[in-house]
Amino acid sequence: MKNRLSIKLSIRRLTSLLLLVFLPLTLSMAADKTPTDSPKLTTVQSLYALSTEKQLGSEVLLERYSSESFKQALALERQVAETGMVCGSGGDIMWQSQDTDFQEAVTFAVDAEDRVIVQLSDRDTLSYVLSCEAEHCLIEDIYDFGGSVKEMMLTDCQ
Repeated sequence: MKNRLSIKLSIRRLTSLLLLVFLPLTLSMAADKTPTDSPKLTTVQSLYALSTEKQLGSEVLLERYSSESFKQALALERQVAETGMVCGSGGDIMWQSQDTDFQEAVTFAVDAEDRVIVQLSDRDTLSYVLSCEAEHCLIEDIYDFGGSVKEMMLTDCQ
């Protein structure tokens, strides 16, 4: 009985020791895998950095960073706008504004679904869906408070 108790205590001590040694290593490895170097995150951060630096809105920049299907939705919205009508977002999609403040505070994160979340100050949150080949990523859709921006443009601008 005494030997069993001694063995149980030894096993517990060994387990505790292993946890103390390997838990920080495991947490460190998990921290290294946070998506701060994600190509999707880098793409969206670059998009906003260029927008801020050059003071360009989404009507110019989204075309450069978008997939063919998202470009089609943007083109449809632009065609309707050229007739003087308003459809789709009716403003700057990236900045969720008709009077863009390029100096607005923006934060970025990647969610569990691998979407890039953009928080515009404390007023709006956008979710970017991107597809990537190697390190080159393109925007497939953007979700705002109303849902899919691409679906909204395709439906509203027909």
